[in-house]
Amino acid sequence: MGMNGIFNNNYSVNAETVVYTNASDKSALILNMQVSRDASNASTISMWIADESNNKMGVYLPTNTPLEAYEVISDTDKHIVPPGHKIVFKCSHAGNYIELAIYEGLD
Repeated sequence: MGMNGIFNNNYSVNAETVVYTNASDKSALILNMQVSRDASNASTISMWIADESNNKMGVYLPTNTPLEAYEVISDTDKHIVPPGHKIVFKCSHAGNYIELAIYEGLD
């Protein structure tokens, strides 16, 4: 419990990839979310929160959000991740890097 950094560039192109699952019995708080592009071509990305049954519960980055070559998209809004919920990522090309700063174990 406490602060946790999630760094992920291990995903499948054009497939839904879970980049974080809150396996705790308490909520987690996303303090910062960032997706960067480490390639010379553009990509489209999307990121959302899903419940235990993979139902989409909210959207962080809408479907087909453009991410240009070497661009960074950052979100410092605070997002609650309830127990059992997960963050899902999808992209059109390889070369994206996902970073989450998460505080786990909220009462």
